[in-house]
Amino acid sequence: RQDTVLYHNNVHAADVTQCVHALLLQFGFAAYFDQLSILALLLGAIVHDMGHDGRTNSYHANVCDDIALTYNDISVLENMHISKTFK
Repeated sequence: RQDTVLYHNNVHAADVTQCVHALLLQFGFAAYFDQLSILALLLGAIVHDMGHDGRTNSYHANVCDDIALTYNDISVLENMHISKTFK
């Protein structure tokens, strides 16, 4: 399934990461953040949709799939993305 996700894929992660990088350096936003915050921003950009299956939180909750049950229908995909990041 991951190979067929048309938007939330590795190219999207690279695009968001490059955008954050440009905002930090080319537009000077880095001046407003400490080093740890910049690391957090870049890491967040890289992993923000990790494992996304192309469906919405509402879809997962409505079909009562394993992801929705695991996260009790609360920010299902967001919780799954960060969980996969730390695995």
